[in-house]
Amino acid sequence: MNTSPSATPLPDDNWYVIVGSYPKAQQKKAKARARYFKGKGFDAFVTDSDYGYSLTPGLWVVLMGPFSQGRAKQVLNNVHTFDKNAYVKQTFFGT
Repeated sequence: MNTSPSATPLPDDNWYVIVGSYPKAQQKKAKARARYFKGKGFDAFVTDSDYGYSLTPGLWVVLMGPFSQGRAKQVLNNVHTFDKNAYVKQTFFGT
């Protein structure tokens, strides 16, 4: 008999497209980057990486989401037109 606790599957809506990260002293650059992508029709925003699980702490991160993994990959394909270095990452935000 298996007595180990059953794991609850994680929701598939915690994927983000990351288009930039900046040191805390460069918040204006991060906001400008988000505005650039908003001007291209993407819903980009800036957040503090200290609150994101699996993100490098101490940065302002420019991202889009949350999405399902499949949707994040679709958005990434469109973003690559403007930034070949953008990537998809799963993360969770909390305080």
